[in-house]
Amino acid sequence: MVSKFTLFKLKGKTMLKRLFFITSLFLAACSTVEDVPLPVTSSSEKALELYNEALEYQSKWEGREARQKMAAALRIDPNFILANLYAGADEASLVRQYRSRAVANKSNGTEAEEIKVDIWLARREGRQKDAMELAKRLIELYPNSSEPYVILGDMQSQATEFEDAIESYNKATNINPKNLDAWFGLFTHQIPINYFYKLAPENLRSREKAIFYADKMIEVAPNNPRSYNLRANIDRKDGNFEEAKKYYQKALDICNETGSSAKPTTLLVGGHNHMFSGDDETAMKFYQEAQDVAENGDSKRNMGFYKAILHLYNNDFYSAFDEFDKLENQLDDWGFDKAGLLSSKGQVQFNKFFTLAHLQEKEKSWKELKKSQDSFKKELKLNESATDREYKNQEQTFLSNEAWYHILFGEYDKAEKKLAKVYLIQSEKESPNALDNYNALYGMLFLMKGDPKSSLEYFNDRINVQNFPYFSYFKGLALKATGYSEKAMSIFTEIANYNFSGWEAGLVRTLAEKQVAS
Repeated sequence: MVSKFTLFKLKGKTMLKRLFFITSLFLAACSTVEDVPLPVTSSSEKALELYNEALEYQSKWEGREARQKMAAALRIDPNFILANLYAGADEASLVRQYRSRAVANKSNGTEAEEIKVDIWLARREGRQKDAMELAKRLIELYPNSSEPYVILGDMQSQATEFEDAIESYNKATNINPKNLDAWFGLFTHQIPINYFYKLAPENLRSREKAIFYADKMIEVAPNNPRSYNLRANIDRKDGNFEEAKKYYQKALDICNETGSSAKPTTLLVGGHNHMFSGDDETAMKFYQEAQDVAENGDSKRNMGFYKAILHLYNNDFYSAFDEFDKLENQLDDWGFDKAGLLSSKGQVQFNKFFTLAHLQEKEKSWKELKKSQDSFKKELKLNESATDREYKNQEQTFLSNEAWYHILFGEYDKAEKKLAKVYLIQSEKESPNALDNYNALYGMLFLMKGDPKSSLEYFNDRINVQNFPYFSYFKGLALKATGYSEKAMSIFTEIANYNFSGWEAGLVRTLAEKQVAS
């Protein structure tokens, strides 16, 4: 640990001498290449020690322990810049408080710390180009540090600059071969993780690469259950369910031996494996146990979603709705603060909306959609630091979902009016994929209007099964209607064999299977 005395001029006060400790981000182990640390500033050596311990847990993806250590650091030094930036909590209001402190105190730290806060602000406000330039500035300051390359790689991946992202992650692993986040970044380009990650094009990925990166994560963190879960996902993706089961079981054994906070997630993904192998009963048992052992409301809610989604995959939308309805009634008992409860209810109400919409329950689905929007509006109003961009993002989401509703119920003029407003908001964004959802909805609209040829003008290459499984089904219908039967069948087959759980795929998987069988 390196420490030094630093003088700062405090506003409204005389020059004060204050002890600051400058240290590096904690790395799980030393690499063969020197990984130059980014500086961290705190008024307390003990707080700094706790912060480094938090980062050790974070590097192992042990979120519960990381949050506990970070909270302890902040109790000692409430103005600890990076601890405030990275701290997590079950209460949304507390997280907002942390972030506000980080922003307020950013100028009291080093240039690197100020840049990291500014990156967070830029991303929050949708200034993707600014955020990337800031990350590149961090690399200029610390070219031999692996962390800035991971930060940049994450943003490049989100912006679909895949080759650049892969290059950034590789530079991070060259500097520090034990940087788990860098290996994870490379892995996410190979197979689906969730909707926040975009897959690289086919020419940049392969099963062999996925296995290599997963094995690297296991090598770096052999007692980390999440590494084994990711390795299992490769086999699940390919329908090798028995082989996947071995890795999931290994992850679960580690959880039981160590008391890892990864147990709920491990049970969840193991449940997915049972569901896709056709054992729904065991899958539901896994989901229920995952919910039972989950340590906070957010986790319990998420496990509840998958209990309902299992019914979607069986084309039993009524049972899915009942499960969502049950989930909404449970939320009050799971310790949410006001903002967290509103957000959770909004999410469940949205799930009830699309379930009812696909049952053609017009009035009931609209009611749930408006309830969902009302919950999200109330949540955002509680956030005193909410930006104009966040309000615009909320507006565009509402308009997009309303357009979707109108399309499903044949109200095409109303849908087009909503989409015109969506375009005005989304076109302001810097991201190259900002209009993907808009394009997908327009593609669906033209298809439902009986104009599949025009719909294909909107279903671009990014509207694919990996990124948009729901809209991809309608893209397949458009291709089939315009004579591209082989391409259509390829999409239907991919959806039918898409072994990653989510409401989008759940809505159309059975329909795709029928197309394949016809």
